[in-house]
Amino acid sequence: MKITSFDIFDTCLVRTCGTPENFFDVLAYQVFDGDVDDSIRTQFIIARRRCELSISKTDPFFDIYSIYNCLDFRHDKLKEISLLPEIEMQLEKELLRPVLKTKELIKTERKKGRRIIFISDMYLHSDFLIPILKQFELFEDSDKLYISSEKGASKYCGGLYRLIQKELNVPFKRWKHFGDNNDCDYIVPRELGIKAHRIALHYQPYSQKWKDEDYSLEYKYASIAAGISRALYHSEPDNTHKSIVLDLIAPFYCSYVYRVMKDARTKGYNRLYFCARDAVYFFHIAEQFQPLFPEITVKYLLISRDALYNSDPITVLEYMEQEGLAGKDSNNAIVDTTTSGKTIHYLNNLFERNGFRSIYGYYLFHWNGSKKNEELRESLLQSEIQETNIYNNSKYAFLCHNFYIFENFFSLNSNKHLKGYEKKGSIINPIFDDTTSEECYIDNIEKWADTHNDLISKFTSEFIKTKLYYKSDELFNLVFGSILSFFRFPEKEYLPAFLTFTSFFSNKPVIKKCGFAHLLLYKGKDTEWPIATKIFNLPKHISFFIKIRYRKKNML
Repeated sequence: MKITSFDIFDTCLVRTCGTPENFFDVLAYQVFDGDVDDSIRTQFIIARRRCELSISKTDPFFDIYSIYNCLDFRHDKLKEISLLPEIEMQLEKELLRPVLKTKELIKTERKKGRRIIFISDMYLHSDFLIPILKQFELFEDSDKLYISSEKGASKYCGGLYRLIQKELNVPFKRWKHFGDNNDCDYIVPRELGIKAHRIALHYQPYSQKWKDEDYSLEYKYASIAAGISRALYHSEPDNTHKSIVLDLIAPFYCSYVYRVMKDARTKGYNRLYFCARDAVYFFHIAEQFQPLFPEITVKYLLISRDALYNSDPITVLEYMEQEGLAGKDSNNAIVDTTTSGKTIHYLNNLFERNGFRSIYGYYLFHWNGSKKNEELRESLLQSEIQETNIYNNSKYAFLCHNFYIFENFFSLNSNKHLKGYEKKGSIINPIFDDTTSEECYIDNIEKWADTHNDLISKFTSEFIKTKLYYKSDELFNLVFGSILSFFRFPEKEYLPAFLTFTSFFSNKPVIKKCGFAHLLLYKGKDTEWPIATKIFNLPKHISFFIKIRYRKKNML
C-alpha cells in the first residue's frame, strides 16, 4: 500500500481572515454580548492566547475545551465560558475555504490508487474537521484523519508520523506528504524517509504588502483584508482577472460602499439609489450590507445622461417619482462612481421646480476641474458631493491619465446602455440600446462581468464575516493608496487582465504581448499604456530597475 498525507490548515483549508493571530481579532467580536471597548477585546485575546500557551507546557496534546476550562478572563459582557468553544468552532467553520489546487492534487493521488490521509497538529477534534473536509469534497469515507490532540502525538516531534506508520504498516519510503510548515511538514518527514513536499499559499503583491506592513496593535484590518484576498484567490478557479479584482477592486468598492451607508445613516438618508450602470457593483454590495443598515432601503436606478437629456423633463420627473427618488417627504440620495455634477444638478433643479425635495449625491470621484461652471460647482459643494477634485492634486496624475481604465475596467459590466424613457399608459419604461458600448473594447464582456460580480460578492461576504467593516475608512485609504501605486507603476501579476481591453479613445490595445525586439523598437508606445506593456513583457527583475528609473524620472 502507498499513502499520501495532507496537512489541513493552509494546505487543504485556508482561513479567510489570514493568520491565526487575525482569527483571534475576529473572534473577539463574537464572544461579547453587545459592544465593548477595543482594549477589552485585546485583553480577551491576550488571555485566550496565554491560556493556550500555558496549557501546552503541561499537556502538549490539549484540545479546545481544555483551553477554555482554564481561561481566567472575566467581563460582565463576556458570554458564558462554556459557550466559547462552540462560538470559536462556529467561527472557524464560517471562515474556512478549500484550496482548489490541493483538492485537484488529492483527486490525482486517488486516481493513482494511493490511500489518502489527513494529519494535523491541532486542538480541534476530528468530528468537527471531517464534516468540513467532506463539505468541500476533500474527504471520503475510506480516508483517515489523525489529530495530535486525539492521538497524543505530534508532527513536530515526528511522533504522529511514526504512530501512523505503525498503525497502517506502511514503509516511510512508500509515503508522500504535503503541507505548508517548513519544519513539521517538510524537514521532519524527510528525516524519516517520507517524500515531503511543501505547499505555499502565496499572497498577491498588494495584499502581501498590506500583511507585511500591518503594525496595528489591535484589530489588524490590513492583514485581514489580505487574508480574504489570498483565501479567495486560492479557492476560486484560475482566470486572468482574479488577482486585480480580489486585491484592488473588491476591497476598494466594499470599503467605499460601507462608508457611504454609514454616512447615510448619520445624515438620515433612508433610501439610497445606485445609478446604472457603473454603480451596479456598489448596488450588489449594498444589498449584502443592507441587514447591517435595516433603516436604509437600497434600490438600483436606471439613469444615464443620455436618458435625462433625450427625454422630456416631465417624463423624467414622472419616472423618478415612480421609482421613489422624487418625493416631498422622503430623504433620498444617489450613489455613483464618477460625476461632473451635471446629473445631480439637473435632477435637483427639476425636483425643486416641481415642489419635490432635493437629493444628496455620493460619488467616488467628482470631476469639477473645469472653471466654466462656477455656479454648478457651488451647487455641488452645497450638495456635499463626496471625495475631491483629483485633477488638482499631483499625486493623482497617473490615475487621471489612465482614468478611462479605472472607470471602464473597475466597473466592468454588460448591462445595456440606457438612452431614454417612454410612457406607456401610466407606466414610464426605460429604453435601452441594442448593444453595450463596451462590447467594442472588451472581449467576452459578459463572462468577465460575471466573474467580477461573483468575486466581489464573495469578498463582500467575507468582509462582513470578519467584521472588516469596522475599519472601512482605514481600509478605503489603504486600498486607494495601492490603486494610485498601481497606476503609477503596475505590478506584473495584475496585467494579464488587460490583454483583451482596447482603448475606445485611440483604438489601441491597452497592453499587448510582444517580443523583445518589438518592445525595443516601439517601447510600448503602440499601446495605450506603454509602461504597463514594458512591465508585462519583461522579466520581473528587469522591471524592477525600470521602476526605479521611472520613479526618478517622474519624481515619485
